[in-house]
Amino acid sequence: MAFLSEAANTSPKAHNTLKGILNQTTAQLAEQLKGLNLKASDIKGIFEDLEKGTKESYEHATEKIIEPVLADSKTILDPKEYHAFKNQLKEEGLEAEGAPYLKTLEHLIYNPQGVGFNQLNNALKRLNSYYKQTTDPNLKHFMQVSMDNFIRKDIKTGIDHLFAQMPSHLGEKFKTLYHTALSDYATMKQTLKMVDKDLKLRDVARAEQRGLDALLKFAKGQGDGQLDNFTRLTQGISPQNREVLELNMLDRLFKRALVDEDDLKVFDSHAFFSNLDQLKEGTFASQGAKDFIEIAKGFHRLYKQDAKLARALKPVTGDVISSSIATSVGGAAQYQITKALFSLVVRTMPHIPFFKGFNQKIGAAALRHHLKAALNKS
Repeated sequence: MAFLSEAANTSPKAHNTLKGILNQTTAQLAEQLKGLNLKASDIKGIFEDLEKGTKESYEHATEKIIEPVLADSKTILDPKEYHAFKNQLKEEGLEAEGAPYLKTLEHLIYNPQGVGFNQLNNALKRLNSYYKQTTDPNLKHFMQVSMDNFIRKDIKTGIDHLFAQMPSHLGEKFKTLYHTALSDYATMKQTLKMVDKDLKLRDVARAEQRGLDALLKFAKGQGDGQLDNFTRLTQGISPQNREVLELNMLDRLFKRALVDEDDLKVFDSHAFFSNLDQLKEGTFASQGAKDFIEIAKGFHRLYKQDAKLARALKPVTGDVISSSIATSVGGAAQYQITKALFSLVVRTMPHIPFFKGFNQKIGAAALRHHLKAALNKS
């Protein structure tokens, strides 16, 4: 117990020793987390990969695989709803302004000579372009209604007619390929809408930490009733990019849970797990994220009081503490300091000479600590 008496009777030394213990333990934890290949990642790059990869996959499926197979196939679509829409524009006095839009519909979709896959597939892109460029709010409204009510449905029907002209075993495969590519493209567009409009994760003027804070807040949301917010946001990205995103989110929670004052940097595991519990179950699904959380749990089991000790430390005044520190020191903070100094012995020494009554408990605690450290390192 000479070590404890010496530390207790020299306040500066006690404080500095305890700070060293606390800082070192958190530093070792941070080093373990680095072993998960955690690295500062450009979050917007993940979603740029999503956009680029999805567009390339869609173009490859439609232009390189499907289009050559259906090059000579055509179908004729029923123009009944189109003619009703055209008459409605005329009655509203919008026929002249909507002429380019109508011409595109007649050429790419409702052509009496028939239309092929390339025309129908291109119609989707051309119609969206017309809609975005239209400045008249009335015409814009009618265009939106027409696309939602019958145009997209007719395009899908026309393409399915083309697949039906193929041998059934091939037609179903190409049909599945097309609709999968189309669904992935729609998912990507919806994801990027959330990324850019709601979270601004690709805003170059926004710091990455602020983006992660916004993402963590967003991940707490219920979503659309079927999928929570984070699942909706990540359903289109690759497993590797999802793991990068999850690890960066956990790292942000870790850094927000640090007691970072003066020369102290200590992990508050209580705060970390409190914030973690606010997120939806299943948010962290990747193996890397699970490993991160498991390592944090190991720290919490062994050193969950470290942050409380760090906050209890006050600037040293140089006053000598009474030798009866175990029972009469100035308040709970000094008691915790003494307790932590004793913990240093447990963390680092399997045996204290001359105090046989303590040896068995200390040896067992030290053994558990070193075994845990070895397992975590492994």
